Amino acid sequence: MDPHALLGRLGLSPRSLENPESWLPQSVWKAVWEDVIAWTGQPALALKAAAGIDRGYFGVIDYVARSCPNMDAAITSAARYFRLANTQGHLRLERLPDGLRISRHLLGDEGLYLPRQAAEFALATMLRVFRGACAQPFELDGVSFRYPPPEDIEPFQQAFACPLRFSASHDALFVSNAALALPMREPDERLRAMISQHGDSLLRALPSPRDSTLAAVRGVLAGSLQGGDPSIDQVAKRLGMSRRSLQRAMRAESTTFSSVCEHMRKELACSYLSAGVSVGEVAFLLGYAEVPPFHRAFRRWTGQTPGDWKRLAPKVKVEAPTVNGSRP
Repeated sequence: MDPHALLGRLGLSPRSLENPESWLPQSVWKAVWEDVIAWTGQPALALKAAAGIDRGYFGVIDYVARSCPNMDAAITSAARYFRLANTQGHLRLERLPDGLRISRHLLGDEGLYLPRQAAEFALATMLRVFRGACAQPFELDGVSFRYPPPEDIEPFQQAFACPLRFSASHDALFVSNAALALPMREPDERLRAMISQHGDSLLRALPSPRDSTLAAVRGVLAGSLQGGDPSIDQVAKRLGMSRRSLQRAMRAESTTFSSVCEHMRKELACSYLSAGVSVGEVAFLLGYAEVPPFHRAFRRWTGQTPGDWKRLAPKVKVEAPTVNGSRP
């Protein structure tokens, strides 16, 4: 590929990418992936790109992880400095009985509009950083993605070498307790303290994450879906906004009210079904008057019936709906 031609189509110049302190909006990131995938015809290109990431690619995140004593500390440090790679994002760490779930969240809920390759690249590069810094080889307990399974999962099996789950509630890596205890290749407490001090100063210089209208909408929807289809006028009133102001604010976050409703229903449906809730109860909890419309919607979201998805999904505890990684 000719990178200059790609940048030209996106209205960028090579010089605009040379400054490591500059930032690009998510809309450009979206356009890059869509253009590259369409041009190459390789939907698994993100996994190949992640395999070529060099040591130090993520700066402070990379080097502070390498200087930690073990994998657990390295992952915790990476989560702490994640905003240095994306000012609107964070990693959520959830302790499970048998390990740790590392899920990726972005304000504006990029899963609603970014190509799936963005999530694949993010998880694959995280895994590459941790594996490159760890003193011993390790395997993941699993990896999950929010979108339905692609036609060819072989590249995923090669990249992650672990159980794969699609149509999940989060884009996440699952690391076992045994892997968390593994030592890092180059532990150095004094170097870690120096890098952390530098990383903290960089974090303080970043603008605070902007308030997310989408997060506020999700918070209202979390308690409203059971009553049927909440209207945008009802939600706007709850938020103290006009319908037009709410629509304008959501367009600024590259989403729409209907998209948020549908995505949240899918997320909650997957969570409830994984917890063993019956299909009929899930339909009721999501505001469907009858089960058939829920069946049709779920098949549109995942490519599977609720019953098939429930049989294949691992059993988990029901969680309250998350709003960008925090409780509503």
